[in-house]
Order: sequence, then structure tokens, then C-alpha cells
Amino acid sequence: VGNVRYEYKIDIYNKIMLKSEKSRGSYGPGIDKLIRKVIETGSLNKATKEMNMSYSKAWKLLNRTEEMLGFELIERHAGAKGSDITEEGKRLIEYYDLLTKATKEAIDKVNENFEW
Repeated sequence: VGNVRYEYKIDIYNKIMLKSEKSRGSYGPGIDKLIRKVIETGSLNKATKEMNMSYSKAWKLLNRTEEMLGFELIERHAGAKGSDITEEGKRLIEYYDLLTKATKEAIDKVNENFEW
């Protein structure tokens, strides 16, 4: 008993999720990764292949998220013309990045000033 010093590090995992009470959808790390991959590849189909995700799962995820948000994240083009991110989608990614950065900085600050 007495003074016990713990010799292990505790890692804190941070996960930002944007949700609505009215919808089953959410915007979090999974859909964020998918949208960024669509931007990178220019295609939802290519993005799903690179992520080893089924196309139907991606559509469900995307549709639920867009329903929750009330706007489209990507513009779908007929045929083999691919997909583009919408202006609202760009703003959402910017907002999500700011939230993620601010949360990480807050956690890092607490960890710097706390001793076990």
C-alpha cells in the first residue's frame, strides 16, 4: 500500500460523430474516409474497391448520412462519369477537420498537465 506509481501509459481514443435525433445516419470516421476516397478517386465505385467495401454498403451509408444532414455529399454522374463532392460536402469536411483537431488538442493539453 502507500505510494503506488503506475508504469503504463493510457491512450485516449477520440471519435467525433455528428448525429441527428431524427435519422439513423451519422457522420463519423467511416463516412469521412469514404468521402475523402471519392474525392481522391473521382468515383464512388473506385473508392469502394480501394476500401474493400461493397458498393451497396457504401450507398446505404451515404444515403443515411445525407438523409441525416439534409443535403447531398457527392454529386452522382450518370454512366462512367464518376462523382464529385458538393460544396456542402466540402464545408462539412472542413468543419469535421476543425472539430477533430480541436478535440485532439484539448485531450493533448489535459494529458500534458496530468500526472498519475
